[in-house]
This record gives sequence, C-alpha cells and structure tokens, in this order.
Amino acid sequence: MLSHSQRGKLGSEILWKKYNSNEVFRNKMLKKWKEKRIINYERSEKFFPKLTEHEIDIFKSRLCGFLAADGSVIIRKEAGTNRFHYDVQFYPDHYTLVKLYEEAFKAVYGKELNIKQKHNFFFVRASSKFAAQNLASLANFNSKNWTIPKFLKTKELKKVWLKAYFDCDGYVCKNYVQVQSVNKTGLEKMKKVLYEFGIKSKIYSYRRQQTAWSTNYLLNIPRKNEMLKFMLEIGFDHPLKCAKLKEFTNLFLG
Repeated sequence: MLSHSQRGKLGSEILWKKYNSNEVFRNKMLKKWKEKRIINYERSEKFFPKLTEHEIDIFKSRLCGFLAADGSVIIRKEAGTNRFHYDVQFYPDHYTLVKLYEEAFKAVYGKELNIKQKHNFFFVRASSKFAAQNLASLANFNSKNWTIPKFLKTKELKKVWLKAYFDCDGYVCKNYVQVQSVNKTGLEKMKKVLYEFGIKSKIYSYRRQQTAWSTNYLLNIPRKNEMLKFMLEIGFDHPLKCAKLKEFTNLFLG
C-alpha cells in the first residue's frame, strides 16, 4: 500500500502529465487558476471598516476634497496587456495634511501609504484597485473637470470637502481668500456650496501668457465680512493658512 506522501506524488505526476499532453485540459486549468487568483486578490483588497456609515462618509468627503485639489486617481490599462494599473496619489505641502489624509485613507480602505517628501511637498501614494475604483465611482479628480461628490447631502459633509479643498489649493491674503483652477464648472458649483453657508464669492478669469495653457479661473472670497464667515463656517486645518486667516480677520475685528 502506498503511503500518503507517495499517493500525493503519484497524483501530482499524473496531473502534470495530463497538463502537458492535453491542450483542452491545460487551457481549462489555466482559466481556473487565473480566476482563483483574481478572486483571492479582490478578497485581499477589500476592507470592511469598523465605522458607522456617517463616519465613512466624513472620511470619504475629506479624501475627495484633498484629491480634487492636489491629487489623482489613476486607472490605466498597461500597454500590450489586459492588466490595469491602479494608483491613488496625493501631493500636499504640509505634514498636517499628510496625517489627515493618512487617517482617512487607512480608516476607509485599510491600506498603508507610501509617503515621501520631495522638496517643498509630499508625495503620498497607494496602489489599490479597491480604493481607486471606489473613489472613481464617487467623483472625478482630473484637474480640468474635477467634481463635487453627489453623496455630499448634508452641510457637515460639504464643510469637510470644502475645508480639505481649501487646505490644499486655498490662498490667504489680507483682502481675500482664493482658489485657482482651470475647471470653471467646478468653481461655479463650489460657489453655490459656499453660498449655502452664507459665504459670497466671485469668479474671475484670465488668460496666461502661454497661449497653449488653459484659461485660469479664480474664485475669490472678498471683503472682511465674507472672510470672517469663511473662518467661522469652514476654516483651515492647514496651520499656516489658518494662522494667516486668523491674523487678518482679527485685524478686521479690531
């Protein structure tokens, strides 16, 4: 009688002999193994956060605001193959934003991030099919046509998105708070959302010297009372911008 290991070895030899000699059997096994690898990969990719639906929406609002301003969600088919490349990238200029982004990303998608500092900004990256596909289903993050997610139904979620966007792209000076974008439609929608908080803003445009460059649009929150409303209703998590806005609004209050 053969031992357990001998029977296993014999069965393996029979399997590989059939695999190498029978093309129909070989193709069937290749298809089966490929499907199994995909299922196992997708199972390992999926993450089920121990959060309430409201907490997940808060974190996703923050991620969408950050990525619309200073990030990208890449889903690209690799040349000459049927494989796709999935990447989520974020380029903040302050470590505070890195930590806020990291907190939200890990909470929702359970993924560790690759974080590198490059000169005056950080490069934060995650290769995750699950995260890329989920985020792409929520909004567009291309610089020319980023969108405000439709799931932002409450003022609380809209505030989180606005704060994240302004943390990245907001500029503060003595007379206004400003964001710039080549996406006029996006800024027009942002203007409407700001007005829901009682904050009035204006959109201007200018053509840059290089004729090949797209027209740039500026959304300004002008005058002391509107800046003060922005500080009280939205504000900044970016410490330098927050300090600047407090300084100027305190001057106005004085």
